[in-house]
Amino acid sequence: MANSRVTSNRRVLVWAHILVGTVSAALYVNCNDAGVLQFTRAYGNGAVPWLVAVILLPYVISAIYSLSVVTDNRIRLWIFLFVLAALSACSTALLVGTFGVQLDGQDLTELLCAQVVALFLCSAWLLNVGLK
Repeated sequence: MANSRVTSNRRVLVWAHILVGTVSAALYVNCNDAGVLQFTRAYGNGAVPWLVAVILLPYVISAIYSLSVVTDNRIRLWIFLFVLAALSACSTALLVGTFGVQLDGQDLTELLCAQVVALFLCSAWLLNVGLK
């Protein structure tokens, strides 16, 4: 029973990370004109997949780590999914300039690193029952 619940929780985690990562990357590419971005000026439209990969990186790292610490506890999983969605919404809002902030390369790097650290700590604290 517990093993099947862990497997089910892992599936939910993977799909949640795929969903929020895809939405975040799609909104970023849609809201930012790729021709205006300094990175794409030098490398053309072939740079767009690299931009998407950079936006997806925090979600990939979070998915890999959270899969290793997930347990059969459903309430902790749902709390983590709420935190994942809220953090994704906030970081995506910053990425697309909702708050009137335009991010340069360094700001983007700092935002993505902060997102990785926050997701890592939340998954370690919420999903891993052994940590207290």
